[in-house]
Amino acid sequence: MNKILKSLVSGFTSLSMCAVCMISIPATADEYENIETQATNRTLSVDFMGRGSTPNDASPGKAGFSKDDVNLTNPLEFWVGIGVENVNDLPLFTDGVYSLDVAFEYDPNYVKPYWDKTTAFSTAEQSWNDELVKGNLSSTGDSSAWWDDTQYEITSVRECDIDTALNDRENSTEAAQRALDGWKMCYVGVVFKGDSLLRFKDLASNSKQYLLKLPFVLLSAPDETAADQNPTVLSMVRGGDTFAIGSGSDGTNPYASWFATTHPAPDDTNLKNLFDFSGDISLFGTNDAIDNIVAVKPGETPSDPGATPSPDTTYYLSSDKTLQEDKFKAETKTYYVSVPNETEQIRMDVSSSEKPTVTVNSANVNVTASDAKKYSSDLFDLAELDKTVNDGYNNTVTITAGGTTYTVYIRRLLKPKITLNYGNSPYGEIMKASNIADPDKQKAKDAFDVKNKYDANYLPTEAKDKKNITYVTRAWVDIKNLDSMTTAEKETIQNPDINMDRNDYAIFVYNDKYFRDPGFIAIDSEGNAVDNVDRSITINRMSKEQLAGLNDVNQISYDITIPHQPSDYLITEVTKPYDYSDATRKRVRPDIYYMKYSFEDALSGEVSVIRPVIVLQERGDTYCSGIINDSAVNPVYSYLKSPASYDGITGTARRIYFYKGLDVDNSNLINDSDVNPIYSYLKNYKPAIQQGITTMANPLESLYVELPAK
Repeated sequence: MNKILKSLVSGFTSLSMCAVCMISIPATADEYENIETQATNRTLSVDFMGRGSTPNDASPGKAGFSKDDVNLTNPLEFWVGIGVENVNDLPLFTDGVYSLDVAFEYDPNYVKPYWDKTTAFSTAEQSWNDELVKGNLSSTGDSSAWWDDTQYEITSVRECDIDTALNDRENSTEAAQRALDGWKMCYVGVVFKGDSLLRFKDLASNSKQYLLKLPFVLLSAPDETAADQNPTVLSMVRGGDTFAIGSGSDGTNPYASWFATTHPAPDDTNLKNLFDFSGDISLFGTNDAIDNIVAVKPGETPSDPGATPSPDTTYYLSSDKTLQEDKFKAETKTYYVSVPNETEQIRMDVSSSEKPTVTVNSANVNVTASDAKKYSSDLFDLAELDKTVNDGYNNTVTITAGGTTYTVYIRRLLKPKITLNYGNSPYGEIMKASNIADPDKQKAKDAFDVKNKYDANYLPTEAKDKKNITYVTRAWVDIKNLDSMTTAEKETIQNPDINMDRNDYAIFVYNDKYFRDPGFIAIDSEGNAVDNVDRSITINRMSKEQLAGLNDVNQISYDITIPHQPSDYLITEVTKPYDYSDATRKRVRPDIYYMKYSFEDALSGEVSVIRPVIVLQERGDTYCSGIINDSAVNPVYSYLKSPASYDGITGTARRIYFYKGLDVDNSNLINDSDVNPIYSYLKNYKPAIQQGITTMANPLESLYVELPAK
């Protein structure tokens, strides 16, 4: 027996809480000793070992007790065993188990440690002690059996109050409630003596071994009307004071106890690190017919008959919303599962000794046998996460067999996404216009498409100054003949990824001006709002001034990152007020760029979306100089005289400059008439404005509703 249990026994005796049968208490080590670290956990179980006066060598299966088994005159004796598997390479066992300490809590209304009812209660401790010895004794001295009757010392505590202050134990909160409910505890400490008879010494087999078999008696069983037909009434106490194993010739090295949370170093002195506990024993009826439950998404079957189907995806259960995968335990009746959004359907696979029934959100689901004692439900649909219902675990599955119902709450995560607010393209203005009813949005777009200008019947309030502007298609598509467009050209014009005027989310911004992002709405996979995202964009700044800066060879690429900013962020990093002496403030070549919005979802990884950003010069600023004066007409004449002089500009930047820059009158042509709006602006509109006259229309009205710069 270890020093911890020794102190417990002393404490119980002094408090007169329990009776103690003590043959002897040998000395034990004062220090925890190191145990070889193991890569994988083994299984620790509490198994039913049969009815009667002697235990079985192996578990016969489930106890299945009922009211018919209750006989208070001559209570039914039964045995439980503490089993361990795969310990044949664990020095704690192969060096030979020297000492063992175990404890159980029990509900005395249903079960108690064995005693001989023909004897007085005062001798119950001795009768239990004698039965323990008898059930675990080997008179042959066989190393595969228990101990020789002259080669052991045992200390037992048959019944005492639950000590809620036990050191670092599992289920401490549950223990406190059990104490209030009148549960009791029992302890056993054994020391094996004689090196040749140490239990498990030089063990070669990885099969299940039983540390100890304990006798109990049955006093009651649940009524047929009881809500819980299979209550837990016998529970192994796993804690630093109540489950310990000593090994070697004197029990000091190796040595380990079970610690629920923290404990003294080294870490491998903790039995919890060496074993997975399979759960408390179930004693009644067939309630524990179910051995395992998992949720499964079937693999996809490829259309090609010769292709290999993708494997099934298995989602294991968790006993709480932390979603730490747990092994199925019969005593745990409620579980949680979280699946990704793309898992639209799922099935439940159940290992059970009888066919289970399955319901999903109260509706029955068909169940079929897939193998011996293995059943699968039909596929069923999963509703997406609804945070207003059970924290988003809004799919409720029940699996019932043998009178016991298990409930599995399934959360189907949302698809994390960033939804961009509409931009300031013509289509974007239509989509966000409050004066155009939602059912009429498409009609407004169709009307715009007729002449590539806003229809008077669907003019967005915010774009009322743009009513006379025609949006030229050659800025996006290389159309050979406007009067006889090919089918391919017509289809390309309709493509919102090419024709930015017909892209709902594109934004048009102007050099030398900051602009405020139209914004976004972002949610993560758990339905939480994401207020700040990262933005990134790659742009070309013109290393030379004016027209020469437009040529491909004079571009300097800049990767701009704007980390963790809100929806309506004022973007000052792209189209900055011009300063030729500062390379980061040089003008951006007019072109189509793409801004990436992204955030990292904790469960799904990166989430991103792209918004087209079209950078322009002010209409009429054909030199890209920031000034509109008499010289602004010269680039138009230069093009008419020698189009080849602009061959240094290629790609989308070429079309953007030609048809958002030189085609000043928005005619889809570059000709002499393009200088007229410039002259009209310089000779009529600008002087009128200087004189305070505001009734004249601006012949160089900006093509797009400008995004606010503040």
